[in-house]
Amino acid sequence: MVSLFKRKDMDFTTGSVIKKLTIFAIPIVLAYMLDKAFNMTDTIMLGLLVNDMAVGAVGATGTIDTLLLNLFLGIAGGVSVVVGRCVGAKDVEKARRTIGTSLIACFFGGVIFGSIGYFGAETFLTWMNCDADLIPQAVLYMQIYCIGMPVIILNNCVAGVLRAVGDSVRPMVYLTIGGVANIVLNYVFISFFGMTVDGVALATVLSRLISFILSFVAIKRSTGYSRFEFKYLKFYKRELFEVLGVGIPTGIQGALFSISNLMLASTVNGYGKAATTGISIAGQIDAWVYLAGNAIAVASMSFVSQNYGAKNYKRVKEAIIKSITFVCVVQIVIGLLGYVISGPFFNMMSNNQEVIHYAQIRLNWYCLTYFICGVMEVLSLSMRAIGKSMTSMIISLIFVCAFRIIWLYTFYLLSPTFSMIYASYPISWILCIIVQVPIIIAVMKRLEKTAKAERKTGEQEPA
Repeated sequence: MVSLFKRKDMDFTTGSVIKKLTIFAIPIVLAYMLDKAFNMTDTIMLGLLVNDMAVGAVGATGTIDTLLLNLFLGIAGGVSVVVGRCVGAKDVEKARRTIGTSLIACFFGGVIFGSIGYFGAETFLTWMNCDADLIPQAVLYMQIYCIGMPVIILNNCVAGVLRAVGDSVRPMVYLTIGGVANIVLNYVFISFFGMTVDGVALATVLSRLISFILSFVAIKRSTGYSRFEFKYLKFYKRELFEVLGVGIPTGIQGALFSISNLMLASTVNGYGKAATTGISIAGQIDAWVYLAGNAIAVASMSFVSQNYGAKNYKRVKEAIIKSITFVCVVQIVIGLLGYVISGPFFNMMSNNQEVIHYAQIRLNWYCLTYFICGVMEVLSLSMRAIGKSMTSMIISLIFVCAFRIIWLYTFYLLSPTFSMIYASYPISWILCIIVQVPIIIAVMKRLEKTAKAERKTGEQEPA
């Protein structure tokens, strides 16, 4: 157990980009996949041990839970970027101040947004046009989940700190331990205590608490950039502003995605309980494809952050290009695999052919196009790492949120089919990429020009 808390940091400013990126990204991909596998046990156990109604109730809360989390998970992403820059700039003191400041911010943010979700659960679900039969169980699940939101956000924050210093192994290990606990607790709460969605929600929160405790002990025992000391547990103005400078646009961007998804989910819920349950089941597969790409994007952000801090812009470009290649290969392979296994999986989860019909429609649109989303995510997170969080947010606002909302009131109304709801996703991803690429190219050219001028000035100065 002691070896789990030893440093496993990785310096991304030297060595082979593709080798280090692959070594660093694989544990993150595995961690995200394992996390989804563990979360799938929630749906599987509810489907096998309870009923479809419970599955649908949990699925109905997903978009709202994600919205509330994204509003403040941006801060966790902000600390990862800023600490990564500190590693590149070799500034240990600033890294530790950033960690202390961020832990306080994440805790209070979790309390605030958890409270909003707890007291507003029924209202939000009603706004989403959630089926009345699902609301009681959905509210119960959401309220318990929101009580644990401070722990969930803090866990993401500390995992982000470890990844910022190049350590993707320990977050994977701690997540796995928490995930195994989640499976055990799910079974115990449902089978022995007669709980339903409340047991699943409680198991989720407790599993995140276990992962957080392990991660916190790791940074407490660290001796490098990721070390936490209680004397730094206070707000440092400069570090707070830097974290917020990345985190607020990131959180808003994530929330904007969720808001547009919320409107689409409301339209989906209008098709009835079968549609709500179907997309919940399909989400168990297509989420694997998304998470694989998102994991690679997170890895690329840490890589870009360190090299940006070190002003090694050539490696920044190389990391972005190779991350795009990596994400395309991985998501295409996993997407095809998900498509192949979807039939048997859907039949295992439900014997309702209408539910399976809706699940298959969503999966057809997502599994085979998610690699486009992966490219967009790599570019978006790379923009945050090079100081363009606000630009990334504006692009998302226009070409994801606004576009999808416009889609619902134009193209969808012209052909109001279930399939047309999901057609908006790949189109919005492509539009984002078209705008992101020239902006990143322009920023990198400007940074390289500035760095070249600084080197030239330094060479001209007398000894």
